[in-house]
Amino acid sequence: MATAHTYSPLNISRNEIRVVILEPSQSFKAKVVCRLIHRSLDSDAAFEALSYTWGDGSAKRPISLNRDEFLVTKNLDTALRYLRYVSDERAIWIDALCINQYNTTAVTVKTLSVQLNTGD
Repeated sequence: MATAHTYSPLNISRNEIRVVILEPSQSFKAKVVCRLIHRSLDSDAAFEALSYTWGDGSAKRPISLNRDEFLVTKNLDTALRYLRYVSDERAIWIDALCINQYNTTAVTVKTLSVQLNTGD
């Protein structure tokens, strides 16, 4: 099961965030496999974003995150299955995975940062 050790510290001076690399699969039914990488918001590296809250949050399914089992909502598991490519990796910022939910300070700081960057 994934723990706080799944998350390596971000370099604040480099304006880093975590981004999920969603591994490809030719089978919709194959287990979702992801890894976290760091990206600087100051770089030109492209990524997409997925942030949501919908459906039954208590229904969980396991995915592989950094080679650890990580429980996600059934809806996130389904979304990742539809979003993954057949033969290429896909870079996506997903709040439920990229923000260290074990670190309440990180959640608060990242929420504030997102609000400042989006004007919310």
